[in-house]
Amino acid sequence: MDWSNSGSYTLFTHLAYADEYGPGYHPLHAEDGVPEHRHWTGITNARTNMAFTLGLPAESAAFVSLPVDTFFNTARYTLADGVTPYTPPKAEIHHRNETLFGPGDAIVMGKRAFAFEQHNLTLVPSLGVSVPLGRTEDNPITRGHEGLWHQHIQFGSGTWDPMVGLEAGFGSASEPWGIDAWLLTRQALYFNDRGFRFGGRIGGGLYPRWRFSDALTFTTGIEGIHEGTDQWRDLTTGVTSSPENSGRDAVMLVAGVAWHLEDWGVTLTPQIRKIAWQNVQGGDMDQPFALSIGASYLFGSPWAPPQP
Repeated sequence: MDWSNSGSYTLFTHLAYADEYGPGYHPLHAEDGVPEHRHWTGITNARTNMAFTLGLPAESAAFVSLPVDTFFNTARYTLADGVTPYTPPKAEIHHRNETLFGPGDAIVMGKRAFAFEQHNLTLVPSLGVSVPLGRTEDNPITRGHEGLWHQHIQFGSGTWDPMVGLEAGFGSASEPWGIDAWLLTRQALYFNDRGFRFGGRIGGGLYPRWRFSDALTFTTGIEGIHEGTDQWRDLTTGVTSSPENSGRDAVMLVAGVAWHLEDWGVTLTPQIRKIAWQNVQGGDMDQPFALSIGASYLFGSPWAPPQP
């Protein structure tokens, strides 16, 4: 069983216009004028994830994980210069100071390990699906243009999304050093019943590691991620559109340790991530860093890829 807690703070900002507040608001009418202005949303995400791996015959395993998310949101508004405070009409329909809590989508995957002893290489391909347990909301773009309260945060995709992954480990069990790597993609194939289609994601990482002792291993590395643009389909007109700050490419630097507490049978894995470069579609996003700490506990015999 694996348990992890992660936390991150992200600041989103984008320009907004009169038509985002519903009919009757016009940028050129003095009595109800809405100038070009900027939305600022700060989101602190605390995630708890429980994962279970069940060893099966023939070097295979079943993997299940369930995340639970808490979002602490703050909101403020300025004119387009990003400095001058501004209070738009019906500001609360877009962003609010609020706390949201709920489960995300579960993940179910099957894994199979292959060891290539002559190359000190182990490969673990995986195949699975996301299970739509996370809450989804009505179309926030349509509701915003109608001047109605809406929610941008989606706890899940509302669809069963196929997932394909590959883990790799290079190095010998008798050597203190090694290299680990992973690739994982999740793609949505259709719109859910609220008209939402998750933009899809593909990511990977490469991590050199050094074992200082039987209890302590240090890792550092680099991760890359591509997040596709989410889509919303108007259920009445069929028109498809995408929200601000949706879709990005990013490169992150990672450092962490694995600390094995033999007397308790627990391994702790604190990590820190820092964005080194990113490109965000349709807005701006700043994430100073992300912290996580995980703990794994073994019930029964371990399942692990065979060591070359």
